[in-house]
Amino acid sequence: MYPLKFEPYLREMVWGGEKIAPFKGIKTKQHHIGESWEISAVPGHVSTIANGPLAGKSLTDVMNEYGSELVGKKVFAKTGTEFPLLIKFIDAKSDLSIQV
Repeated sequence: MYPLKFEPYLREMVWGGEKIAPFKGIKTKQHHIGESWEISAVPGHVSTIANGPLAGKSLTDVMNEYGSELVGKKVFAKTGTEFPLLIKFIDAKSDLSIQV
């Protein structure tokens, strides 16, 4: 398995800042980007592979085909084909409330 790059999902939020797009070198018309989901298996926002022979495939498809190669045998034994993480950057223009 080669190193995978993913297309980010940018979430515009009322509390979002303006640092994510320049940090990632992305040109976008979106303002107040609060989150950039880097790797996601959340239904409706499943990441897409951006590079190599798997480019264009969803993370779900890759997990179904290469699960243990992608996350390792121990993790795959616990989670199966469900990717166990949501990896994201957060940029808030002001302090956020505490969420438990």
